[in-house]
Amino acid sequence: MIFLLAQGFGFAGSLACCLWSFASTRRTMLLVQMLGSVCFLLHWILLGRETAAAMTALLLGMAGLALLLNAPPGSPQLRIVRGIYLAALLPIAALAVLTWAGPQSFFAAIGTAMCCHGRWQTDRDRHRAILLASSVPWMVHSAIVGSIPGLCTDLFALGRAGWLAWQHWRAGRQAQPARFLLPGAVAKAG
Repeated sequence: MIFLLAQGFGFAGSLACCLWSFASTRRTMLLVQMLGSVCFLLHWILLGRETAAAMTALLLGMAGLALLLNAPPGSPQLRIVRGIYLAALLPIAALAVLTWAGPQSFFAAIGTAMCCHGRWQTDRDRHRAILLASSVPWMVHSAIVGSIPGLCTDLFALGRAGWLAWQHWRAGRQAQPARFLLPGAVAKAG
């Protein structure tokens, strides 16, 4: 029964974690991420995965703190919050050591550090890209511990990251003049 409940929370978290990257504002992304974190926190606790639970709890708190990063550049509030984010690297290492369960703890810690770096970003697109990239170490963690909801979430995030990268690359190529044209033709085309 506990396993089924854990899976239910895991798949609910997976759904939220798949939806956040479609949000149009950073604030909405963070709120949906927080919902996913609550569900995954319960998933990891019920499965007895202490490192993942500790890292997810830290990420939940950091997401709440990231909501305060909407201050003007160079403001004291922004400097304080970013300082707290940098200080979060110490608890990541400490939590990994205290809950060490092998390689999965290492990958959860790396994924968490990447998430903290991503949430530190005030630029919406950079925020999204770094958080999607953090799916790589979390996917390794999920594979080691056998979390199907975790794997589904991370595979989706990697696919989403690939899709967004392809769209960005394609948009950049369409904005540039064709390189196969003769130099005179490029001047005429421009």
